[in-house]
Amino acid sequence: MKSTTTTTTLFSLLALVPLVAAHGYVASVKIDGTKYDGPYVGEDGAYPIRPISTIDPMKGADYADLSCGTNSYAVSGDEDKVYAQAQPGSDIEVSWMGGGGQAWPHNVGPMLTYLARCDDDDCMNFDSKDAEWFKIDEVAMKKDGSEWEQADLMQEEPAKVTLPSNLAAGSYLLRHEIIALHIASDEGGAEFYAGCVQMKVGGSETGAPSDSDLVKFPGAYSDEDPGILVNAFSLGKNDYQFPGPNVSDLSGSSSGSSSDNDEGDDDDNSSSASSSGAHSSKTSSGAPEATGGYDSGYTKNNSCSLKKRSSGNVKRSNMTGEDTASIEYAKAKRGHPRVYSRIMRGLDWRSVF
Repeated sequence: MKSTTTTTTLFSLLALVPLVAAHGYVASVKIDGTKYDGPYVGEDGAYPIRPISTIDPMKGADYADLSCGTNSYAVSGDEDKVYAQAQPGSDIEVSWMGGGGQAWPHNVGPMLTYLARCDDDDCMNFDSKDAEWFKIDEVAMKKDGSEWEQADLMQEEPAKVTLPSNLAAGSYLLRHEIIALHIASDEGGAEFYAGCVQMKVGGSETGAPSDSDLVKFPGAYSDEDPGILVNAFSLGKNDYQFPGPNVSDLSGSSSGSSSDNDEGDDDDNSSSASSSGAHSSKTSSGAPEATGGYDSGYTKNNSCSLKKRSSGNVKRSNMTGEDTASIEYAKAKRGHPRVYSRIMRGLDWRSVF
């Protein structure tokens, strides 16, 4: 009887793996060594990371919730809980988690970071759709050309960003974005993932973006941009073109108003560069041998389709089985040592044997 139970449990757990492994979300951020956990997908709560309702990718540059993720919303409550604290020049680590608490599953495509100043310096009542964003960082391929920077996330390493050293004090949304390009050679194939952090920046700096640096989401990208509609596996080491605006040099000045956004040109990451417009010629530094998180002969999963999805008004009660499994698996993973297989971390072995 015990053996039958064990076998059934193992097969049930293994069956979840393909459901929860395909996509992901921002699980936590660390700012100058202080870690801020985020909510599980579909969970309410007082976190500086804004919640989303699904781990699925956003499809199409005109996706309604492209700013901060599907059904993302402002988080209010105790400021100590719903704001992360930062300073100009702060070092930030963004940890992405795949479905079911597994490692991030993709490794082809850029990572981009934006900031937006919250109206009246109040992010708790600020709709990200109204935000005017400016870019502070962008990375693509590594200097040696072996792979994309995104590939480090598959090894459970965080994405690293440094805030501009002259960033004006105020309340901001930090938007970290991954554009997965493993099936982007057809229009609509690029997969967009975004996570937003409510953040207070201290200090006495006054640097702010110029008007030409500011963009909206949706609106900053087109599905035909060369960095979005692209065969990522045919690129030479200097060929990738980042979408969106230039990395801001914070040449403007902040008056402390809600619309003054601040950003800097941070070259900490290996393939950061400034663009000259929405269709820039900024380059990465190598051609990838990676495969978007799949073996070279993989078959496309239906969830990695080319069809664009409208964000709509998805109720939490309508979350997919993939999202529900992701929540339960992620909860189980926390506290388990890495010596467990990623597949088995959520299993209570004492109840099985």
